[in-house]
Amino acid sequence: MIHNLGKILLIILSLHFSLLGKVILKAPLSFTQGDFVEFQIVASGENIELPKIEKIEEYSVQALGRSVQTQIINGDRSQSIVQTYAFKPLKDVTIPAFEVKVNGKIESTQEKKLIMAKAEKTVSSLYDFEIKVDNTKPYVGEKVLLNVLFKYRKDINIVDLEFQKPTFGGFWVKQLKEPVEVKDQDPRYHYQSLQFLLFPQKSGKLELGPFKIGVVTLDGSSSNRFFLSGATNKQVVYSNSLTLDVEKTPSNVRLIGEFELETTVDKTKVQAGEAISYKIKIKGHGNMDDLPEFNLDVPTTTIYENPPKKEYLYKDGKYQGEYTKVFSIVPSQSFTLPSISLKYLDKEEQKVKTLQSKKYDIVVEGVKKENTKLETLSEKETISKETKVQQSQNQTPLSLFEKISYFLFGAGFIIVLLVLWKFFQTYKRTKQKEEVIPLYKRIKKAKTTKDLLGMIAIYINIDKDLDKIIYQIEQSDDVQNFTELKKQLIKVMKNKNIKGNS
Repeated sequence: MIHNLGKILLIILSLHFSLLGKVILKAPLSFTQGDFVEFQIVASGENIELPKIEKIEEYSVQALGRSVQTQIINGDRSQSIVQTYAFKPLKDVTIPAFEVKVNGKIESTQEKKLIMAKAEKTVSSLYDFEIKVDNTKPYVGEKVLLNVLFKYRKDINIVDLEFQKPTFGGFWVKQLKEPVEVKDQDPRYHYQSLQFLLFPQKSGKLELGPFKIGVVTLDGSSSNRFFLSGATNKQVVYSNSLTLDVEKTPSNVRLIGEFELETTVDKTKVQAGEAISYKIKIKGHGNMDDLPEFNLDVPTTTIYENPPKKEYLYKDGKYQGEYTKVFSIVPSQSFTLPSISLKYLDKEEQKVKTLQSKKYDIVVEGVKKENTKLETLSEKETISKETKVQQSQNQTPLSLFEKISYFLFGAGFIIVLLVLWKFFQTYKRTKQKEEVIPLYKRIKKAKTTKDLLGMIAIYINIDKDLDKIIYQIEQSDDVQNFTELKKQLIKVMKNKNIKGNS
């Protein structure tokens, strides 16, 4: 009986606070580095208006689920709303007070400070999560091989492994298909591995990890174990962290590795109007994706360039590749095709090397020179000219009305031409906007990585900056990072003047 009275009293008190109006902020006191933080605003009363929260400090906030409960007791109606939010801070952060309108009055939540706890490597006899690199002191742009290895006991009943792909700030990243080779494997454990190629994009100390993986296991102690879907437990396992000390390259050379440069032309003598095929070929190993784009500017020629062909692979511990670009050149006269150069740092010799291609003298045959002659008029031509002058003198001069009529007709004709020209220019600009703007709008509206990749996959291998962003989008599971990558994608496409069809 006393127990029932306690419940009744709790309901009465809850109803009292609901009618008065009350708002509460629910948030953890701390969070682990790299994790999303969820918090809730709970409001009770009538006519509740929650705030629109887009940012906390410099971090974007996403609204997640909302639950609403409505109670009517003895004719009195009360409502309770629980709105959940999430964001990803990178340091200690304070959630400010938010204003909520309840029962026509403004009420505020309490601000709350959250402390970031640095993730530590999980030490357990059941699991082990480790990351390793082959070089902790690379140059900017130099390849670094990252091995990610997770092992767990075979006698653990694991339902799922939830590996969150990390965001590699300051690196350009390429995931490899080859698994990590594990020597001296312990027969008591299962092994899962991944490999990444990292290319540092700036100098200084760059942090890697700790990475994390969610291990979902069946709860053997649960009473639900006899049912098809038993209860589960989830434990987050963290790896170690690494610090890379990235150095600047000598003379700010972008390429590091070993390269070969070759240029060829299909002919050195052509007839006027005949095309020459000029090919640039670079092969080697290193940061091949940072190879510069080559363009030609040769006076007295018309140049057509084909998109470069790029083939890359990771083999024998080296990131190898081949770059080929072909130009078609139509000269109007003989010219010299200049040489091109390529600088790179030979890491083994610790020396900057410069590759220089050959230059080619192209001879154009069959070019006719026009000679200008000063000719005297023949007697017949002189008489004809005098006759025309006399005829023009004998013509009747135009009247004032005829002059005005001809003037107005000419002016009207010019105005019509201008109107038509303006119409076609406006139509052309409108068509261009119709071709470009819908693609940017669709990129902005894309909600998932799959949808976005379906739009932009056709633009792979057009531009290396665009390729990097497309790859980062493919690897990203981070909602905040996905939004930022869409902005970068649109910016790069506009800067590179890459236009899409609607």
